[in-house]
Amino acid sequence: MFTISVASVTLPDDSPGAKIKASIDKLNAAINDIQNLRQLLNSIAEVISAVNDLIGPIAKRGIVLTLSKSKT
Repeated sequence: MFTISVASVTLPDDSPGAKIKASIDKLNAAINDIQNLRQLLNSIAEVISAVNDLIGPIAKRGIVLTLSKSKT
């Protein structure tokens, strides 16, 4: 996990230090988004694997499953 920290200092909004801190905050938010996306993709991969484990043996027997969209 990546974390970039900046000491808690009050800076004028237009100072170079404030701009750097704001940029680091945006970078931290982007890193967090990437980590959340990775977790989501891992969860999707687990679901796909579970579905494959279920369908694999059924498909080998020649049984056809029909999926339909729920109306609720």
